[in-house]
Amino acid sequence: DGEFEITTLLLPKGPASSVVEQTPVTGGRGFEIRNEQSRDIVLVRDRGAELAKMASWVSDFDCVWMRFIEGASVPSEMVLLGKGRLELAGGEIVESSEQFLYVRN
Repeated sequence: DGEFEITTLLLPKGPASSVVEQTPVTGGRGFEIRNEQSRDIVLVRDRGAELAKMASWVSDFDCVWMRFIEGASVPSEMVLLGKGRLELAGGEIVESSEQFLYVRN
């Protein structure tokens, strides 16, 4: 019997229905949640992995949530759990020694 993990995403019920898709991540799990107004990305680093890599995003935070509004390439809001850094296409976006960080543009 091996270990396994279950990831649960709680989505608000509202007039706009959301579509959830799992996205490829090296060293973790990734999800994209889309609706008419926004696109959210959730990036969860595996416990044993040094980095979680998803397309152009790289992070060593334990968990990252990012909200993109109306096709924007930069998130309008982020929640970052655990100490670490977040990079986009090789450029550092956030580095923090705080266990919890909320960023809003």
